[in-house]
Amino acid sequence: MKTYLALALVSLTLTAHAIQSIDCKKTRLGASENTVCSTPQLLKIDSQMMLDLDLLNTDTIAASADQRAPSMGTSGNLAYRRDAVSNWLNAFAEKRDWCGKDQACILALYKKQITSMENVIAQQRLRARGMNPR
Repeated sequence: MKTYLALALVSLTLTAHAIQSIDCKKTRLGASENTVCSTPQLLKIDSQMMLDLDLLNTDTIAASADQRAPSMGTSGNLAYRRDAVSNWLNAFAEKRDWCGKDQACILALYKKQITSMENVIAQQRLRARGMNPR
């Protein structure tokens, strides 16, 4: 129960401060980054993707405290996860860059990624409850 309360507080804090994969204050941005930064709908979906990414990592870490879930192991694995997240964000940015200034392309890419991430989050939560998702 304490874990879920802590997670809820973290989620509220993260929601209060929009998390974005792009630093829109940078002076040099690529075409897709400029498009995301100048389009409120794309900024919002970028923030949603980052919240889902945080949930994905938080749920994985919380599940490791549950004896029914596989162990995450030592903090070295957490460093590995940070590197994996960084690599994933770089790969996503490359895909987004293929869209250039095409808002529909960028939006479709974000929606596809968010759907995939939310499916994984749902599966992790089922596993944490002792259920086997298919």
